[in-house]
Amino acid sequence: MEEGEIQIREKGDCYTTLSLTYPKNLDSIVYWKPVVRSGWINAPKATLRKPKVIMASEGSIFKDAEEGEVINLSIAYSDLSTKAGHNVYLNGKSFLVRMVVADET
Repeated sequence: MEEGEIQIREKGDCYTTLSLTYPKNLDSIVYWKPVVRSGWINAPKATLRKPKVIMASEGSIFKDAEEGEVINLSIAYSDLSTKAGHNVYLNGKSFLVRMVVADET
């Protein structure tokens, strides 16, 4: 391998995420550290606090290729889109790489 090249693992029994992830399948989680995300929405109508959402942190491990999900916060919190004047989304898509989990036996 030459300097500057990245080697992508093609085989592995699990996946680790390099991003925050909102998992679709909780049964796929091998290890995770929950992180609470929130923030602010700056809209022409108002400045609003986003609702808190629990996500899997970077470095979480999944059995399957968990793609994550983009969440429409306006569906869960119906008055949010009315107050903001538009739908509000949270990006929970994952950026995964394959990994091998060492056998501890």
